[in-house]
Amino acid sequence: MKIKKKTRPPRLWYERIFDRVELVNTKPELAPYLDVDQLPKYQANVLAKLVGQGLPLTPPRTLKTLTPKKLGQLLGQQCATLHALGEQLQSLDDPEKIKQAAATAEALTQQSQMPGVSNVLHAAQITGMMLEQLLQHIPQFEKTVQAAVKAALDQPNYQEAVEFFRGFAQGMTKPGLKDGKLVGQTDATMLQLKMFMLPEAAAKKKNVAEWRAFLLENGETEATLGDEERLQKFCQRIGYAPGKRGRPPKPK
Repeated sequence: MKIKKKTRPPRLWYERIFDRVELVNTKPELAPYLDVDQLPKYQANVLAKLVGQGLPLTPPRTLKTLTPKKLGQLLGQQCATLHALGEQLQSLDDPEKIKQAAATAEALTQQSQMPGVSNVLHAAQITGMMLEQLLQHIPQFEKTVQAAVKAALDQPNYQEAVEFFRGFAQGMTKPGLKDGKLVGQTDATMLQLKMFMLPEAAAKKKNVAEWRAFLLENGETEATLGDEERLQKFCQRIGYAPGKRGRPPKPK
């Protein structure tokens, strides 16, 4: 007796477009930050929180069930965010600002042996590579948006097209960046960024007390971190358990 294999239903048009939205990483150095399937559980959770702060209309948890409207909102937000990022970069294209930035980088490099400085330089390097990767991705993203618009217009289901364009218009009014900061930034954002950017350091800590001492040496303050119990609860919420070894569970 042959057992029939279950066949998956064909992907809907907006699901197929969504599959093309993902940023494709071409830099091996960025794998510890962008290869979500390989990230430790806590790092994947922190990344989801950071992405959600830049996508106020469509945080990652809401995209588990996709609709034409959500796709439109996502693409619209990303278009608006890229525009805001372009304006931010253009404002930095000033000879005096470039000179100041170069001087700051040189000063930090000369002090790279001081506590915290090497981690600042590392985070700046990773951020720069991520930005470069994003800029390289823009032409492909433009094609994806154009394909989405065409697919929506070609749909026999008029209501789905209406939902997509309504969502796209909403997304265009909600950029994820404002004044150089994530629009959903919270008091915990800087801590989340450090935990995301410094996975090697986080993996070496034996307990929360060690991690807290490390964070204080790397720019965090007592006021931001609070006491050890508060940081312990924060670590529990994101799934960070220092001292545990073994293969990390695959993030959902």
